Amino acid sequence: MVKTEVTVFFDSTLEHMHQLYCGFALLEKQGEIRLRYVTDRRNIPAHLLRVEIAGKRVVFDMADGSTLTKPYVDEADYYVKRMLLRADLERSEKLIPFGLAYPVFAHNLFLATVFRKDRKLLPFSMRYWPVIPALMGVMDNVDTGHHTRFRHSAGQNRKVIFSSKLWQPENVNDTGKRLQRIEINQERIDLVRELRRALGDDFVGGIRRDELSQMLSPDVLIDRRQSHKAYYRKVLAGCGVGVANAGLEDSIGFKFAEYVANGSALLTNDISKYALPGGFEEGVHYLTYRNVSDCVDKVGELLANDRARIAMGKANERYYDDVLEPATNMKRVIGCVLGAPHFER
Repeated sequence: MVKTEVTVFFDSTLEHMHQLYCGFALLEKQGEIRLRYVTDRRNIPAHLLRVEIAGKRVVFDMADGSTLTKPYVDEADYYVKRMLLRADLERSEKLIPFGLAYPVFAHNLFLATVFRKDRKLLPFSMRYWPVIPALMGVMDNVDTGHHTRFRHSAGQNRKVIFSSKLWQPENVNDTGKRLQRIEINQERIDLVRELRRALGDDFVGGIRRDELSQMLSPDVLIDRRQSHKAYYRKVLAGCGVGVANAGLEDSIGFKFAEYVANGSALLTNDISKYALPGGFEEGVHYLTYRNVSDCVDKVGELLANDRARIAMGKANERYYDDVLEPATNMKRVIGCVLGAPHFER
């Protein structure tokens, strides 16, 4: 078998990039690609990663927002975008939807030792070390976020989960972004309060404790132990329904993808404007809610209908296996770049 040549021009330590690094590492281990890393500290935007695939210039854009970043989108042969609008996909053949994102890891010797080339990369490299990150309180790392820890079959369970954090509005200068953070925060607080009131012991979750949340929502806080990723994923494995709400810049957040991998039924804000690969469909993989009250009602419907809830969880299990699993997703992207006919954008 001829291996596809892949060169990663390493320049981003953004949390969103671990999924890419994981997919490439797994494909290399499976013998699908010949992988090479080049340390390339060019100071390009942190949400971008340049990769060469079989001689083609490919840019991965993992930003929360839907804007295509110039001039990089123009210079690339292919541009792989996380939050890709359907309207943009229809206008350009060079655009490829990346799909759902979440912080997932595979062991990677290059990333674990890249700090030797630049000491500023030590906090990033530590995430790829065994044991030590957990002892130091680094929540997302190659242990807690290892790719083998996500896949579950949770749809038969009746527990409902929504755990989130609040965004500090004062951290941004733009008035529109500040107001968006206020709206996101209020919806998250209201979701926790109303789901807890309606479901009682069938609800799991709350708002992460920090200075802002202690001021705005002291009645729905979860402690640091409950916020830790290892604890969260253990609890998530027993939850048959996951509730998601919009992230910054109206993005689809990490927890959304984690619910899919978990095999949970899923409720979310409207995501219909985004291009997601592999036929991710409303009514099959998720339900859309209009507001907090509507979310609570639809959660109740899922809990009252075991067959529908379990079927949705099973559909999400299949979607994870066929599309979202890191190596499978990256293989799809490579197939699109190579023009393989059985790989669709």
